[in-house]
Amino acid sequence: MWFQGQVDLPGNDILYTLKYEKHQTYENDITEWKRQGYTHTNFTGDMHVVKENYIWLDKLAEKIGLTNCVFTFYKMSTGDIMPRHVGHFNTYQKLFNVEKSKVWRAVVVLQDWEPGHYFDIEHRGIVNYKRGEFVLFDAYCEHSAANIGLKDRYTLQITGQLPSLEEV
Repeated sequence: MWFQGQVDLPGNDILYTLKYEKHQTYENDITEWKRQGYTHTNFTGDMHVVKENYIWLDKLAEKIGLTNCVFTFYKMSTGDIMPRHVGHFNTYQKLFNVEKSKVWRAVVVLQDWEPGHYFDIEHRGIVNYKRGEFVLFDAYCEHSAANIGLKDRYTLQITGQLPSLEEV
């Protein structure tokens, strides 16, 4: 299950000053992608896992409807790809002691769309987006992303729980 929405973002250029690092991809995922024909040696962008307390991030998550959140800024440079996959969420599940079925993720775009920036959710390509648009999806949605453009692609991943759906 997934939804699209829009939120106002503060006029904040913090994403350009953060320290981004590659994080390890699951070996099973890499094996599957290579079986499918991908030839990359690296299958991810660079991440900055937020450890600081940015109040604006909590407010943003609240507007989207998420609680118990962790935040990761994600930068994809030219040529970075993340083939179709379903998130694992193992760390989040351990941290908050929840089942995978309770985990949701919002991917918020932090800049207007640029040619070559791509996001796919459940076989629907999303392009031509505006800064502040987001996709909110459950832990079982297949998704992918790529940057075959000439400018870095920045997003914010907010992983949390969606209490409004639990009440239904």
